[in-house]
Amino acid sequence: MFSLKAQQNLELTHRHEVKLNLGSSVFMAFPEMSYEYILNEDMSVGTAVGFGFGENNGDRYKFKAMPFWRWFFSSDAKPATGFFLEANGAVGSRYIDKYNANSNSSKSKTTDTMFTTGLGLAIGGKYLSKNIRVMPMSHSMHV
Repeated sequence: MFSLKAQQNLELTHRHEVKLNLGSSVFMAFPEMSYEYILNEDMSVGTAVGFGFGENNGDRYKFKAMPFWRWFFSSDAKPATGFFLEANGAVGSRYIDKYNANSNSSKSKTTDTMFTTGLGLAIGGKYLSKNIRVMPMSHSMHV
């Protein structure tokens, strides 16, 4: 029997992050949640998913999913924090207005949905409070 035990860096015990975007939820009527998995001290991957309730939300999305990869390049005391570069993609369904000209020179408006996609780059920052409690994780593998 062969046994291998991997010891994890004590600084990197907080690998899973779930967040709610309160700004878009309250001000844009578009609740958005995100999940981020920290790969190592300077990289993470994740996705943000949001749903609109009706066509009058802020950016008129019915649904949007945005996977991302982040590279943290600043030297902060905590893993996967500080300034980062991000590569992301997006898929979604968005409300659009269509205007049709009638025979009596007036226009009628109908609302439809349109599938959207996109790629992007971003720069940003992420900081953690000193009061966050983290439960340690341990990993071991037996072969």
